[in-house]
Amino acid sequence: MPKYLRIFIIAITLFFLFILAFNLISTQRQFNKLQQNADNAIIKYPGTFKLNNKKYTLNIKLTPDGNGHLVTFTILDSKTQQTLLSDNLGSNFSRWYFYYQEPTLYTYSGDLGLFKFSPDTSPAWSKQTIDTTKANNLPTIYYDNLPNSLK
Repeated sequence: MPKYLRIFIIAITLFFLFILAFNLISTQRQFNKLQQNADNAIIKYPGTFKLNNKKYTLNIKLTPDGNGHLVTFTILDSKTQQTLLSDNLGSNFSRWYFYYQEPTLYTYSGDLGLFKFSPDTSPAWSKQTIDTTKANNLPTIYYDNLPNSLK
């Protein structure tokens, strides 16, 4: 192989590695920003997220079960660390996401369906099933991410 061809291949490889590294850094910065304030954002990854101007903390974890992992989550009072809600969205093999729009946390799970969680008069949060025939009355970003079969 001619020397100039090897140099060209090395240059192209380095270029693509640079692009990949830049994308990884950019994605990490976006994720870090999302963790600081997840209001009005779709959340599709495990982690710890601040809601409602850091009043609440949303912890999303993949918890091992017999056949894979469950998507489990808790909502905590950020000041007292009191658990206000603890639930799961079913298997991580299914599509899932969260969306917070003051004062409601919306969830979607391909396993379990659509739910919304809101603060009660007590510190705890209540859970309501969302009727899929009325899905078009949901926040636009949340609705737009639903599978076409539910629209």
